[in-house]
Amino acid sequence: MSQKISSVIVELNHLAEQAPDATARADLQEAARTLQRKTTASDPDHDRDDRLPDATNLSPDD
Repeated sequence: MSQKISSVIVELNHLAEQAPDATARADLQEAARTLQRKTTASDPDHDRDDRLPDATNLSPDD
């Protein structure tokens, strides 16, 4: 995710903390979540799973 987009997400969350009412706060938080979700979904490395396989899912033959 680019640094500029990350900065916008941080700023939206900061503004949400200072929002005068619950509706404004919820709208700003939703905007931050939506932006993060859309930029994460377009990130080619997003779906990479670098974790080791879970040993409980392996059969004895593995």
